[in-house]
Amino acid sequence: LKEQLNQTLNEVSNEMNKNCPMVIDECTNMLSTYGGMGTVMYHLSFDINCLTILEMSSIREWEIYQTISMKNSFCTDPTFQVFKDFGVIMIWKYYDLDGNFLSKIELTSDDCK
Repeated sequence: LKEQLNQTLNEVSNEMNKNCPMVIDECTNMLSTYGGMGTVMYHLSFDINCLTILEMSSIREWEIYQTISMKNSFCTDPTFQVFKDFGVIMIWKYYDLDGNFLSKIELTSDDCK
């Protein structure tokens, strides 16, 4: 079952990557995804100039807000249920437009308890 899960995660990731880079919103683009080894990972770029638009003073403030938002979505959106049921680790890695690492958000079903 675990091997089948990893194969499915990989296939979904490969399909998503065909559409990358993908605009998520005015500040965020999905660069690529990874699926396998019980993990789904999204690599995203975030335009730090958007901090002004979002009325935030720092990346740290944005990271706190984004973590809360992603956790709420992951824990309440039914589309994530299958990932939680199979114990998949969900990771979102954010980079600035120059490729510098900004933040990593990692969630599992344990975060929803």
